[in-house]
Amino acid sequence: GSATIAVAPLRCGPGVPPKVLDAWAAGVPVVASSFAAIGAGAEPERDLLFADTPQDWETEVTRLLADAALRARLVGAGRARLAELTPERVYPLLRRLVAGE
Repeated sequence: GSATIAVAPLRCGPGVPPKVLDAWAAGVPVVASSFAAIGAGAEPERDLLFADTPQDWETEVTRLLADAALRARLVGAGRARLAELTPERVYPLLRRLVAGE
């Protein structure tokens, strides 16, 4: 089956959250904690929706489920953001991380 939305309530972890990348690759809009969104280099309302408090989660998940146009817009933006993560852009970042810069 396919998902209508993905949630990424991550509070810690290294780098770009695979859960967000997987959702973008699958064409599924995302509601994520600010921690997960920052790790993915995402902007709220452009690439995904942010939620940190229980009320935020309820509001944003409900909003996304009720708005097909918003879901479609976020899917497009997520795929565009994912396309920006080319090896040419990612490898220099990884090298700096490994070098401890």
